[in-house]
Amino acid sequence: MKKNKSTILSNVLLGFIVLSLAGSIFLDYRQHQQTQARRLVSQLNFADLLTLENEKGQIPSDKIEAYLQYFQSVINTDNSQADAHAMAGFCYYHLGQKDKALASYERAVSLNPKFLWFHYNLAVIYFEQGQYREALAGFQRALMTNPSDNALFLRNFKIFVYIIYKAQPLKLSFGERLKRGYGVSAYFAALCAQKLGDEQMATLLYKQSQSVGIKDQDIQPRLYVF
Repeated sequence: MKKNKSTILSNVLLGFIVLSLAGSIFLDYRQHQQTQARRLVSQLNFADLLTLENEKGQIPSDKIEAYLQYFQSVINTDNSQADAHAMAGFCYYHLGQKDKALASYERAVSLNPKFLWFHYNLAVIYFEQGQYREALAGFQRALMTNPSDNALFLRNFKIFVYIIYKAQPLKLSFGERLKRGYGVSAYFAALCAQKLGDEQMATLLYKQSQSVGIKDQDIQPRLYVF
C-alpha cells in the first residue's frame, strides 16, 4: 500500500513538473514571438503594401516575405486576429502562392464575416481560378456587409491602423475606398453571374456597380488591403 501511495505521489509530482515545463516553454515561445513581432514592426513601412493594390505596383519579393514573416509572428502569438490572417493572404497572393492565400482569407472570413474586403479578396482568388459560383457567393457576401461595421472594424484592426498611419495622407478617403469596395464587388459579381448564365442578375449587378462609378474599362481583378 505504501509503495502504491509512493508511486502515485511520484506520478503526480512528475506530471506537475511536466506541466510546469510545458507552460514555461509555451510562455517563452509566446514571448519570443511577441519580441520578434515588435522587432519586425519597427523595420517595416507598411504603406508599401498599398502599392500592390495598383495594377503596375510592385515591391521586391524579399520585402513581401518580410511582411509575411511579421503577419505570421502575429498569428503565432494570437491566432484569432483576422487582419493578420488576411494580410498573410495578401502577401501569399503576391508571392504567387494562391492556395495559401485562399486558406488565409478563408480563415479571416471565418473570424470576421462582417468585413467587406475579406470576402472580396477571397472571391477574387476564386474568380481568377474560374470558380465562378464560389466567387459570386463571396462578392454577394461582400455586398451584404454593413458600411458602419466596415468603418468600425477598420479603426479597430491593429495592422490596418499601422498601414493607415504610415500611408497618411491616403490617396482615397475611407469613404471613397469603401464605396469602391461595394462597386467592384457588384462589378465582379455581375461578371460571375454572366459566366454562370444568369443575365438578369448580371444586368442588375452591373447597374449597381455603375451607380457608384465603376466602369468596364476602369477595373481589373486585384486584391485590395482595405
